[in-house]
Amino acid sequence: MGIDNNYKNIILAFALVDSENYENFSWVFDKFYVFMQELTPVKPDFIISDGDPALIHCFENMEIFKKTDYSICSWHQANNIKKHFSSLKRKKYKTKANFEKQSISIVY
Repeated sequence: MGIDNNYKNIILAFALVDSENYENFSWVFDKFYVFMQELTPVKPDFIISDGDPALIHCFENMEIFKKTDYSICSWHQANNIKKHFSSLKRKKYKTKANFEKQSISIVY
């Protein structure tokens, strides 16, 4: 996604891959980078992702991202907390609503 001249979000590209791994993501980013260089010689300043380990590996190791900051989307963080700590929910928090309220407050 990008931001246009009216400060609206726009989709710059999408890719369908058979697996979410470093090789596929790095291939997609390489192709996208070549395409973008034909339009403007600008590298991304900031990227927000879902925190996939293969994506993080790309951001940390690919040359095009050396000066790019990245962060994990707070919506994905909240959902990952709910997903991976559901057993804690049953033990410590009496209701689903109490757990979700507490997990959201941790993320934000």
